Amino acid sequence: MDKNERGIASSTRKCPRVLSPQLTPGESSGIRILMSPALNIRINSFSFRRGLPEDTSGNGGGHVFDCRCLPNPGLLDEYKQQTGQDEPVIDFFKQHDDVAGFIDDALAVITRSIEAYKRVGYTNLMISFGCTGGQHRSVYCAESISEAVQQLTGLSVTIEHRERLQWP
Repeated sequence: MDKNERGIASSTRKCPRVLSPQLTPGESSGIRILMSPALNIRINSFSFRRGLPEDTSGNGGGHVFDCRCLPNPGLLDEYKQQTGQDEPVIDFFKQHDDVAGFIDDALAVITRSIEAYKRVGYTNLMISFGCTGGQHRSVYCAESISEAVQQLTGLSVTIEHRERLQWP
């Protein structure tokens, strides 16, 4: 960190979110806005048929997970009128180890991102789960990850199921 002739930290070359972690204990920047902002986590489920969800934060980043590799209960008549929020569909997914593995792998990536985003002071992380129709697999994964992130981090999560108006 650069200091001016009076020994005061200078932010002329660095943005505040990068400057903040570089202050040594007892050192003050004199600017209160350097406090770590809250991390807003937005989780989406969507149908790939309708394209990727829009990043309204303007950052253009985050993660997109393709759930089409998972077993599809939407192909079975008994689940067609249900969603990834309904108990029979949830039970269907819990019977498949590959679904649990997918959730665990996604959560590992997301957890690393949350830690890094908080460390550098980013304020928005968008996480999206897509499948063919945006009704079963992506919804189940988005709900599962939302619950896990809240339990692991204590952070608040906003969840949106973009295709919900198309559900039966």
